[in-house]
Amino acid sequence: MRKLNELRLGSLTVLSSHPVLDQFARDLVAGLKIENVPKSKVTVYVGLHRKFGTHIFRSGKRLAIQTEQYFDANGKKMWRRMKRWRTLKATLVNHRILDLSPANKPHYDFLPSFLRRRVDFGPYIFPCSKPDFRPGDNDAFLFFGEINYRRRALLSDRLGVPVKIVPHGTFGEDLQRIIAQAAGILNLHYVDGRYSEAPRLLSACLAGKAVMSEPLGDEVVLGRDYIGLGQRPTVDEARAVYDRFWKNFAANYRFSCFLHSIMK
Repeated sequence: MRKLNELRLGSLTVLSSHPVLDQFARDLVAGLKIENVPKSKVTVYVGLHRKFGTHIFRSGKRLAIQTEQYFDANGKKMWRRMKRWRTLKATLVNHRILDLSPANKPHYDFLPSFLRRRVDFGPYIFPCSKPDFRPGDNDAFLFFGEINYRRRALLSDRLGVPVKIVPHGTFGEDLQRIIAQAAGILNLHYVDGRYSEAPRLLSACLAGKAVMSEPLGDEVVLGRDYIGLGQRPTVDEARAVYDRFWKNFAANYRFSCFLHSIMK
């Protein structure tokens, strides 16, 4: 098992075991303030599909975050789902499961009702307060993430704006510095479908950037909360989209509020 990345803020501990999930964990903690963290002990496991060894039995409340996309917003099956016995085990061991995608609900239908009640759906990962909009110092939209054949084809197409591609494997402060310079964040799906890459939306929100994307899930609205491909927004238009993204979407999915809800 890969060495665990462990982040702490007050009584909260966040564990992850993969570079991409480590970045997500850093962003989760970056959006919190110590005064908004519950007083009681909470351990958050980022990546329900990952192995955490004996750490799954840590004392206090245990919350596991499921980040994979099993179905898209239209019910289309996406990449391979977690085996039922592993889902059952995770639901028994943890006090709550947070699946970032409401479209994944059918995956949990086999669970008995008392365990299904432990599973929550939605991208409850956003900061306590709204980060300031930051236009950046150039007009390029930034793409970061693994590039497969599908993304490569889209990146080689005419997307309507200048695009800067971050070298694969760039994380942490290096990634933050590059994001800060960009006009916005470009989101392209890894596989064909309609779904929301919530961790990338979180990174954009923390940096104060508008998102340009292929169609996302039902939680976010094209044209209101994010920019469609093929458009070239002005700074004022990008600011307006970011403001609406926060007001209509991100503010309703604050991680701190969710943490307090699981303490009841």
